[in-house]
Amino acid sequence: MALVVILAALVLATIILTAFMAQTTLSRQVSLSSAGQNRAETVGQTALETILGDLRTEIVAGSTLHTSNEVNIYTPLANLAAIPSRVGAEGFTNVVKRSVGGSNFWQGSFYQGTIASPLRAIPGASTTNMSANGRAITPSRWNVPYLLGESIPAGFVSPDWILVNRQGAMTNGATTPDMATLSNPDEGNDQYVVGRFAYMIYNEGGLLDINVAGYPTGVPSDFKSRRSSLPQVDLGKIPGINDADAVVKWRNQKTALTAASYTNHVFSMTNGFMQVEPGDQGFVSRQDLIKYAQSNPAQLALSALQYLGTFSREVNAPTYAPDPGRNRTKGGEGYRRGGAAEQDDAFNPSLINVRATSEFDRFSDQTKAKIGEPLIKNRFPLNRLSWLGRTGPQGATADQVRAAFGLEYSGDAWVYTEDISNRIRTLAEVAAAGREPNFFELLQAGITVGSLGKAAGDGSSFVAALDSNTYSQIAQIVANLIDQYDQDSFPTRLQLGGIEFSGIENLPYLTRVFSTPSRYPRPTPTTYSKKVGVWFQPEVWNPSAHFSTGTGPSNFRFIVTGKAHAAFGGTVALIPSATNEFIGPTGIVFSTAGQSFSEPTILSPTVGAIAATGSKDELKDGASTVMLGIWIGDIESDQRWLHGGPPMPDFYVACAVPDPSVNFELQYLEGSTWITYDRIRNSTLKMDMNLHSAPSEYAFFNKPWQKVYMIRSDPWSDRFGVGVSSNDTVPGQTVRPSADVGLYSWWLNSASGWTLGSSPYDPGLHPGLLTENKSTTQNRYEDPDGVVRPAVGAYTTGSIPSGYPMVPANADSRPLILNRPFRSVGEMGYASRGMP
Repeated sequence: MALVVILAALVLATIILTAFMAQTTLSRQVSLSSAGQNRAETVGQTALETILGDLRTEIVAGSTLHTSNEVNIYTPLANLAAIPSRVGAEGFTNVVKRSVGGSNFWQGSFYQGTIASPLRAIPGASTTNMSANGRAITPSRWNVPYLLGESIPAGFVSPDWILVNRQGAMTNGATTPDMATLSNPDEGNDQYVVGRFAYMIYNEGGLLDINVAGYPTGVPSDFKSRRSSLPQVDLGKIPGINDADAVVKWRNQKTALTAASYTNHVFSMTNGFMQVEPGDQGFVSRQDLIKYAQSNPAQLALSALQYLGTFSREVNAPTYAPDPGRNRTKGGEGYRRGGAAEQDDAFNPSLINVRATSEFDRFSDQTKAKIGEPLIKNRFPLNRLSWLGRTGPQGATADQVRAAFGLEYSGDAWVYTEDISNRIRTLAEVAAAGREPNFFELLQAGITVGSLGKAAGDGSSFVAALDSNTYSQIAQIVANLIDQYDQDSFPTRLQLGGIEFSGIENLPYLTRVFSTPSRYPRPTPTTYSKKVGVWFQPEVWNPSAHFSTGTGPSNFRFIVTGKAHAAFGGTVALIPSATNEFIGPTGIVFSTAGQSFSEPTILSPTVGAIAATGSKDELKDGASTVMLGIWIGDIESDQRWLHGGPPMPDFYVACAVPDPSVNFELQYLEGSTWITYDRIRNSTLKMDMNLHSAPSEYAFFNKPWQKVYMIRSDPWSDRFGVGVSSNDTVPGQTVRPSADVGLYSWWLNSASGWTLGSSPYDPGLHPGLLTENKSTTQNRYEDPDGVVRPAVGAYTTGSIPSGYPMVPANADSRPLILNRPFRSVGEMGYASRGMP
C-alpha cells in the first residue's frame, strides 16, 4: 500500500533572542528566518514520525508476533487488520485517515485491547478555523495531490489540529489543558505548545501506475482482450484521460514506436517494469505527473489524477500463510513418506516466516541471500515453464533448469534430482541446504497437504501406495502444468522416485477395459465347441472440450503387460486354466486421423483399429471380424457345462500368481518408438461372473458381448485404481471386485458406463460422480484432512442423467487443454490435480 501523507504544520513558539553584539537589520532577518524555518522543520518532522509511529503501533495491535531468525514478523489477526483502519475517510475511496478530533487512530474489535489507540486531534479544532494571527488551511489545500478529483467534492470535512508540546505530539486531544498552561513557556512546563499539525493519509496503492499502464493504438485485439497485466489496460476508459495514445507515446518514446514493438517489449519484460527502458521516460513523482497534466490538459485532465499513481509496486516475495484453524490430516500428520509422518505446518508453513539460514547466491535475481531475509524473496516466473522442452532444455542451460525445477533431462524424460529418498524437500530443508526452493518445492508448500495423497484402501497394494504418496501427486501436477503451458500435444514425461508420470494432453485415454468371453468356432445348434476364448477389449476417450491434437501424435497402440488367466471354477472340479503372459509387440493399433474419440469408443475395425498380432487378437462372429482385443487365452471345458447338464460354475478372469498384476497402457508412435503416456498400473482385479442361474449358457457364450469391465472414475486419472462392473444383460449375473480396489466400497453393477443398475453390495455408486465430489452426493470421498473438496466436474447444460460430468455430446461441460502459456496465475487451475 502506497501512502501519501499530507501535513500542515504551524510553529506557535515565541522566539526571544538576546543580542550580545550589534547586528544589522538584514542579518537579524536572516537569523530569524533561519530559526523559524528550523523550528517549522522540527515540528514537521515530529508530525511525520508521530504518524508513522502510530501506523506501526496499529500493525502491532492488529497482529500476532512471530520471530524467525531474529526477524519480527507480524501476522494480521483479521483480514481487515491487514490494511490501516479507515478513520475520517467519509466514504472517499482514496482516503485512509484524517485527523479527527475525538476519534481513535484505529478502530475495530479485532485489535489487541492492551495497546491503546491514540486520540490526538482536538475536537472542534478544524484547520479551517481562523487562528489568532489570521491563518487557516483551506479545504482545497488538502487536495494538492488531486486524489479527491479536480476540486474538493461535496461532503468533504477538513482535518482537525493536533498539538505538539515539549514532549511531542499530544496523545489525547480530548483532555487538552487550558490555554494558560499551553502558552506558559516556563522551563518546567512540559505542556508548553511549540507547534501544531494536522494530516490526511491517502492510499495510492489501488491506482493505476501511469508509468506502466496502457498501450498505443494499433496493438492486436488479442493483446487488448487478455487484460492480464497493466500494459493491457485500456486507459481510454479512465475519465479524464483524453488522449491515451499520446500519453503512452510520450512515456514509451522508444518502445512504442510501433504497436508491434510495444507488444514485444511488454511480453519480453522480466523485471516487472521496475526500470525505465533506455530511450523511454517516466513520471518520477506525483508532482511530476501533476505538472504534466497541468501542461497537457488535452491529453490528461486533472480529474483523471484520482485514478492514477506513479508507483504501485509491491513486495515481490509471496506472503501466503495457511489458515491456522484449518483441518489437519488425520492424527495431525502430514505427508506419508515410507511410513514416517510430519506435521502439516512443516509442509505448509507461513512463507514469510521461512528465512535464509545461511548466505548463498540467489538464482532468481542474482543477488546474495542474507541470513534472516525471506527464503522466497521473489515470485517464480511462470514463463520458465517454456524451458522444459520434450528433447531437453529450451532457451536455458541445464544448470538453469536444475536451479529452477530440480530437473535433469535423461535423454527421454525429465528426472527430478533434488529429492531426499524419493521425497520433495520442505522449505525448512531447502533453507538448510543453502539455496532457493524450486518449482516442485514451491508447489508442495502452497498446496494444502491435507488435500493430497488420498488413497483407496490401506496402502498395502501398489496402486494404493502410489495414491497415498503425496510427492507423486505433486509430480503429476507439475507434468500437467507443463502440458497446459506448452503448445503441442506430446505428453511431458517426468520421473520422481523411479516412477514415471505423463502430463495430460489432448489425446485419447483409457476409460474401460472389458474382459470378453466368446466361444469359437461358432457352433451350430447341434454342435458345441469346448473352447472358450477370452480377450481384453479397450475403450478409449478424449474427454477434452476440443479434440484436435494440433502438433502432436496421431498413431496409437493399446498394449497389455504382465500375466492373467481365465478359468472356470466353483462347486464342480476346477478345469485347468490357460495363462497368458503378455510380451512382445502385441497390441491394437489405431489412429486419430478422421477420428476424434470425443465419446467413449471401443476399439474395433469400425473406427480403423487393427490387431498388431493378427488373428489371435480378433474376436470372430462367424467368418467376419467384429471386435478387437488382447487375447488372454482359451479354456477347454466339459461340453455338458456349456449346454445342459448341471449348472455352470463361476467364470472369472484374474491375474496369475506369482506375478499378480496386469498393466494396461496406451502408447503413441514417435518416429519408430512407441512411448507410453497413459497407464492403468498393477491391476490385481479378479473379475468374477456367477452364472449359476443363467438360463442359457449357450446364448451367453455364443456372442462376443462385453460381460465384465474395469472402469476408471476419470479417463485422465489412474488414482484409486479401477472399479469393476458388468452388463446386466445376463440375469443373475453379479460382480465381485477384489478387496484391494475401490474407494471405501468400489462395487459397481451397471448396464453401461453411463447408467447404474442394482448391486447387492453398494447400490447407486456412480464412479463419475467423484469428478464432482459434492458433499451432498452419495458417491464422494474425503481428503486426508477430512474435507470433502469439490472437484472440477460441472454440468453447464442439460440434466444429470449419469455419473459423469462429461456426459455424451455435452462438450461445454468438459475440461479445456490450454496448449498455450498461462496469462495469469489463475489459469494454472486448468491443470488437473491428478484426481478424478
